[in-house]
Amino acid sequence: MTTEVSDARDEVERATDQPWYRAAARAGWVARGLLFIVTAVLALQLGLGQRREETNQHGAMEEVAQKPFGKVLLLVLAVGLLAYAGWRLVEIVLNRSQDPGWTARVKHVAHAAAYLALSFMALGTLLSPNGQGGGGQQQGITARVLSWPGGALLVGAVGLAVFATGLGIAWHVLQRGHREELELDEMSGRQRRLIDLLAMAGNLGRALVFCLVGWFVVAAAVRNDPRQANGLDAALHELLQQPYGSWMLGVVAAGLALYGAFCLVSARCHRI
Repeated sequence: MTTEVSDARDEVERATDQPWYRAAARAGWVARGLLFIVTAVLALQLGLGQRREETNQHGAMEEVAQKPFGKVLLLVLAVGLLAYAGWRLVEIVLNRSQDPGWTARVKHVAHAAAYLALSFMALGTLLSPNGQGGGGQQQGITARVLSWPGGALLVGAVGLAVFATGLGIAWHVLQRGHREELELDEMSGRQRRLIDLLAMAGNLGRALVFCLVGWFVVAAAVRNDPRQANGLDAALHELLQQPYGSWMLGVVAAGLALYGAFCLVSARCHRI
């Protein structure tokens, strides 16, 4: 059994040296970046009072589906997100993370699972007659969990974990951890500074989104109200109700767009 596992690992290692593997991984980064940018546009539309539908990744997929050649774009997006999830899984198998230890493996597994789910969501939207499949279930799931004995504690724990993830993202980028993940040796000093600025702004915007979602999930657990735990969409609608909510949504949208741009840059220079 040990020999078979070792042989399989060697096969995966050899596959990573192939041009198609690197192309697929970089395509995954492009798909990820585009998804963040479209979500940012939706958040901005919500802040301007021009949107009532879902303002999250599923809403972004629905938006894409309504455009000319939208089905083709959704298929490309689904394949790209699947490629990104696959790349993350390979990172786990080969233990290539810059962060040693089991925590890095857990992070990569969660990352891969999330983007695998997003790939399936894109396929669900693609196959839906109205381009609206694959979403809208989180609130029902949360309601069921809250009805369990100790369900509020479980939902609250999930919210705290999401909030902590946001803090972790912020800490990582403030410590310039992204530099270890990028191939910057052949770049000029000016290019490095621009990428640093983009990474800082984008990741801090992404961290803010995680913290917002985590905060409102915890609030849903405390108030026993599953409507507040409906992920990014509920968090942005709740944020809009706050003083200067439109301005804060603009900041969130800018952060998401900048992170999307950083993903596009990463498609070129991330270590694969």
